[in-house]
Formats: sequence, structure tokens, C-alpha cells
Amino acid sequence: MFPGFPPPDHDIRDLLTGSKKEDVEKHLMIHFLTILFEKTRSMLETCLVGANTRSEHITKFCEYMTIGQNFECVGNQRQEFYKDVVQKSYAYCLTFVFLHFTEDQE
Repeated sequence: MFPGFPPPDHDIRDLLTGSKKEDVEKHLMIHFLTILFEKTRSMLETCLVGANTRSEHITKFCEYMTIGQNFECVGNQRQEFYKDVVQKSYAYCLTFVFLHFTEDQE
């Protein structure tokens, strides 16, 4: 079966589909998107300098995310980008579960 293009980011899939509890998944998805947008903004401001217009920013970000990509796997830069987002999301998830558990104990 052809997996599609670009190839899937397995860490993101595992993160967002790992819980079977709807309320946990909902909070995790919201936090994942928040981290994703913050990281993208930070990257545009620091790593992709030299772009002056919206179109140039989009082009540079697309180039950054597709370097080294082929039909079998995504490139290293994209892997590292999402790895950071996923790690921060898991850290949030652990905090959320801990706080939820301790609130139930009170």
C-alpha cells in the first residue's frame, strides 16, 4: 500500500492517537498545536532570516521542511523539528495527567 506523500511522521501519529481517553486527547491536541505554532513562529524569526515577504517566509519554511525528504522518509530537519514538538507535548501530557490525578485525590 502506498503510504502517501510526504511520508508519515510516526512520532506525531503515536502522540496524538496514543490515548484512548477523549478528554486527554483533546487537551493533548490543543497543546500540540500551540507548541507547533510557537515553534514555527520561532523558526521563522530566528532560523529562516532573510525572508522579507509572506511568500518568502512560506517558501523558506517549505524548503527547510523538505530537505532530504523522499518517498520513504522525511528529512532530518523535519524529523528534528517535530521531535522537539512531540517531546514538549509529552512533557505537557505528563504534567496534565499528574495534575489530573492529584486533583482527583483531594
